[in-house]
Amino acid sequence: NSSNVTVSGAMKLIILFIVSLIFTGCSSTYRLTDFSTKEKFYTGFNKAVINKNINVALINNSTYSALSGCKIVNDTLYLILNRQNEKHLMPVSDIKKIKYYYTGYSTPSADIALKNGNEIKGGNVKVLDDSYIEYTIKKINSIAIPVSRVKIVSYKNRWLGALIGIPAGTVAGWGLGAFASGYEYDNNSDQGGVIWGYFALSGPVIGAVLGSIIGYTYTYQFNP
Repeated sequence: NSSNVTVSGAMKLIILFIVSLIFTGCSSTYRLTDFSTKEKFYTGFNKAVINKNINVALINNSTYSALSGCKIVNDTLYLILNRQNEKHLMPVSDIKKIKYYYTGYSTPSADIALKNGNEIKGGNVKVLDDSYIEYTIKKINSIAIPVSRVKIVSYKNRWLGALIGIPAGTVAGWGLGAFASGYEYDNNSDQGGVIWGYFALSGPVIGAVLGSIIGYTYTYQFNP
């Protein structure tokens, strides 16, 4: 019937409208050329990309991705592929002193001072017996890329995308709900209020879902 046709057509419009709003306002771009020094750009970049799911595009159009973020040190981009905790055993006879500090976990971390003068920072330190202690050292697997080869680095914030999608969906839902309900009233239907409520409630939900899928994109541009 005409009511179903109206709802179906308006639903397509609401989705298209929400998507257009989200795409319009869901990104921020930071360019190296916009900063007074590259060091300032690098500092902000390193703080932003810690532990982020990032994508890297090089000037030769090669691409990389990493779940654990990246870091710039001395004009080199270190792409962190993964982090692992490696277990180690050490004879108690090699140890001069152990200084424990607690980080909220059941097994403490410690600074392990050796008799040869070296010091090891270990995690999950356990005394196994009178002869050995067990500890872990965080190992980072990464690849190094000269910054001169990097074009852009980007990542998405899904939660922020969802938050932006809610008001976009609300605006679209209320507007299209009013349009659809007005159509029903013009055709002497008593379903106008129901249809308006349907769009008013579904708009924010659809906007949040689409916003989360699309995400808010942060882009750092190194080379044009």
